[in-house]
Order: sequence, then structure tokens, then C-alpha cells
Amino acid sequence: MAAIAEASSIKNKEKFWKMFVSGEGKSVDFLREAMNGFFWKNQKEELRNYIDLFFGNVKNIFLNKDKHYAKAFFGHLFPLMYPEKDVLEEAKSFLKKHGDSNKLLKKDIQEGIDDLERAIKILEKFD
Repeated sequence: MAAIAEASSIKNKEKFWKMFVSGEGKSVDFLREAMNGFFWKNQKEELRNYIDLFFGNVKNIFLNKDKHYAKAFFGHLFPLMYPEKDVLEEAKSFLKKHGDSNKLLKKDIQEGIDDLERAIKILEKFD
């Protein structure tokens, strides 16, 4: 719980992002727990720059970290809380450029795209 509390503070986001990308500085369990507390809806606008940072770092995470860490990184930090067409297009572009670099990454990106598409359709239906 301490990791979630510390990672949830807006002033700590950059420090935690660097730890998530490097996978160093704390135990893997601490980092996974902190990832769980990184995105908060009440900080949505302040965290928008982490969308591009996610896509800029996720391939290296899948290529250089173990699959459990990579799954946690993706599962907690994929920008699903931004069900917007530009985020969907960024995910599709990433898949097209990097989808063949790692099977697990390809699968996760495809699932993330499916989730974004569903969320966008729901929001459009009720707007």
C-alpha cells in the first residue's frame, strides 16, 4: 500500500516512471504495486504526457525485462483511461510498426486496441 500511496502523488510521477522503465531502484513487487497506483482519474489531464511515454518505452520493456514484469507494465500503464480516437490511432500505429518485435507485446497491444475500441463505442453511444 505504501507504494501505491507514494506513486499516486502527482509530484512523484516522473520519479516512478523512471523506476518503472528501468525496473530498478526498488523490488519488483514494490514496482508492480506502485504501477497499480500510478494512474488516477482525478489526475487524468496532468498524466496525459505518459501516453506517449508508454508507447515510447513499452517495446524495450518487453524486449529487455521478464514476461511477468512486462505484463505488469502493460496491464497497469496502458493508457486505457484515455478512450479517445487519437490514443487508439497511436496504439494501432505502434502495432503496425512494432507488432512483430515480440509475440506477447503484439497480443497485449491487440487486446488494448480492442478495449479502447469498445470503450470509445460505448462513450459514443451514450454521448
